[in-house]
Amino acid sequence: MTGSVRRHAGRIVLVAALAFAADAAPRAGERSGIAPRARGYAAFLEAQTLLMSGRADEAARLLDRAVQEDPDPGLLLQAAEMHRLLGEPEVALRFVDRALQGRPAWPDALVLRAGIRIDDEDPVSAATRAAVLDDLRLALTADPGSAEGAIRLAEICAGQDCAAEAARVLAAQAETGTLPSDRALLLARLELELGRGEAAIERLKAILSADPGNLEAADLLATVYEGTRRYDEAIAVYAVLLDQDRPAAPILKRVALLEMELDRPREAIATLIAAEEADPADHRIRLLLAQVRDSAGDTDGARADCERFLLVEPENLDGLFERARLMRRQGEGTDARRAFEDLIARATAHPPPEPQGTTMLTVAWAQIGVLAASARDWEGAATALEHAVALARDPQDDLLRLLARAHLERGDPEAADRVSRTALAARPDTDAFEILLAESRLVRGEIPQAIADFGAILTRHDSAVETTLGVADALMRRRRYSDAQPFLADSLRRHPGDDRLLFARGAVEERLGHFDEAERSLGRAVVANPNNAMALNYLGYMLAQRGRRLPDSVLYVERAVALDPENPAYLDSLGFALFKLARYVPAEEMLRAALRYDSFDPAIRDHLGDLLVATGRLAEAMREWEAAIACGHEEPERIRAKVSRARRAIAAGR
Repeated sequence: MTGSVRRHAGRIVLVAALAFAADAAPRAGERSGIAPRARGYAAFLEAQTLLMSGRADEAARLLDRAVQEDPDPGLLLQAAEMHRLLGEPEVALRFVDRALQGRPAWPDALVLRAGIRIDDEDPVSAATRAAVLDDLRLALTADPGSAEGAIRLAEICAGQDCAAEAARVLAAQAETGTLPSDRALLLARLELELGRGEAAIERLKAILSADPGNLEAADLLATVYEGTRRYDEAIAVYAVLLDQDRPAAPILKRVALLEMELDRPREAIATLIAAEEADPADHRIRLLLAQVRDSAGDTDGARADCERFLLVEPENLDGLFERARLMRRQGEGTDARRAFEDLIARATAHPPPEPQGTTMLTVAWAQIGVLAASARDWEGAATALEHAVALARDPQDDLLRLLARAHLERGDPEAADRVSRTALAARPDTDAFEILLAESRLVRGEIPQAIADFGAILTRHDSAVETTLGVADALMRRRRYSDAQPFLADSLRRHPGDDRLLFARGAVEERLGHFDEAERSLGRAVVANPNNAMALNYLGYMLAQRGRRLPDSVLYVERAVALDPENPAYLDSLGFALFKLARYVPAEEMLRAALRYDSFDPAIRDHLGDLLVATGRLAEAMREWEAAIACGHEEPERIRAKVSRARRAIAAGR
């Protein structure tokens, strides 16, 4: 017997038995001394035996013959259930209609007809929904306590205008006695849908009080708590379900996610380790553990967990995506880019279900674009980002800005303008794309028009701090430092003491060689906001470059690193400052740490090359300098001169 037959067999027995019991009086027209009802009941019993032995077809044929001889409503309903079980809804409905002719407004028959109609259509049409509602309302009028009628009404009214009606029916049944948990859960769901959250919470608590192991009620209550950010209460709900001797892995996974919402990564890690111990066959716990470890800052541990997962499921796209992402986090830029490219090839050949597939491809192309941009491969960045934008349903501004920037850097301002204008058409007040259009004019050499455009942008946006910083960044990218000065000065008059503007002015002054002014501006920025990591880093690095106040330079950059420990620029600055103090061992540690996070930064490789020369490793230094040139160092001739000197020194045997 199939699982479906077994599930329905008990219900068929119950419905038919109740029908016979409801009308047990002998009927007229008895023949051969045996009442038709008795013959029908015998057929009913024989049909049940056939059904339980897995011979549903024979049972249906037997009942078909029986109702021809004795069209009793109960027997007709039994035949209807049998044909419904066999996947013959039209035949089943004919038997139900005949039963209702014999017993009009019979609740069991009305509810069965409603169920057959609902189950036969997906999606349910408006006409069918209306007919079903009529049947259920009539059934519940005749029998307000009908359990099946209330359940069917709740199911068809979920998310519909009649939800309140279904809730009233179930609430009325609850008033006559304790609702069984299935109906109580339906009522709680309807209450949530109707905005009666506290009533639903109390009802779910009552279900769990009577049945502490009811996982469905616990899940719903925890979800309600989670939706209102009551994460500790959600965890407490699951805690009742956990048997310390036999913890349930699915519950532990939910608890770990809740702990992450509470920013308790260490607790989440411990919970997931317990989940894996509880169910070692659930390999996806390893992938979740990798994601949680990464959120906790343990990138190496995350990578190890991800690799453990991929040992078992080497073709799993989620695992391959996580590995590529972690590679990027660990500074393995080239390998990460190849990993994302491989992921795209696999996902294209064997697309995952939607919308996951499109989302994964969009993010993978975007990551390739970011990695290519980091490597100054602007052609590759533009190509990858175009793919990402084409796939994204609603591309984010950051993605569009980077795409426009990639087009500018590859020398195609027209393509950059198309991106910016498209973005502005959708979001007209976005200053970032106005700034990119003005920067595009700088790239074309239309300097006066570009400067006028920047001024107009600042006027439109009332010299807002963020807008001014965007203008200054664009001008600095194009080395128009003196043009940035008046814009920053005007904004500082409007926003005196703003640490971000002070930092930008300090950076501009330093690029113009006005070191004293730069030091004063950066110093004021740090005083205004002691947690401005960019100002701390810039000030410390500038001092180190000039060989001034070297102990202070180290302290400034150390503060920046403390605020952002994985920032490769800050780690590079600290390594450089330590190098200037001849503290070569910690300097090398910092520089190599910086490379782990950004292997494409030419400045890091330049600084590491200097350190390697100072410690007598000329061949290694040459490799780093050559890598710096390959990564697009802004002063390639200066670096080539270093390589030449090192080559001569090696040839001379020094």
